[in-house]
Amino acid sequence: MPHRATVLVAEDDPLIAMALKAVLLQAGYDVTTTYDGQQALAAITAKPPDLLVTDLNMPRLDGRALIRAARAAYPHLPIIVLTGRPPPRGVAELAERDVASMALLEKPTSPADLLGSIRSLLAH
Repeated sequence: MPHRATVLVAEDDPLIAMALKAVLLQAGYDVTTTYDGQQALAAITAKPPDLLVTDLNMPRLDGRALIRAARAAYPHLPIIVLTGRPPPRGVAELAERDVASMALLEKPTSPADLLGSIRSLLAH
């Protein structure tokens, strides 16, 4: 049986998290949903996902801190940042080193754009 890629979603808005999970499940991914950066970091530590989708503005641990912590433990973890307020310098501002394994999508985004970014990052 082929490996189903695992995606960890870190999103504090329950409706957006639910929508993302539905899209990802329908596309054939295994999905874990967390609602803040601390929950996401605990999930990454317990079982590293194949890819992380994170918001930037979350309680307890924001997306920037989550990205730094995740990349410290797993330097090549593919990450999609899904945010309503993208940083001025875009993905270069968030990636620090490995820009190729990160994508930045602005909310709202289409399922096609999200899934295309996931496929591209997982193929990298």
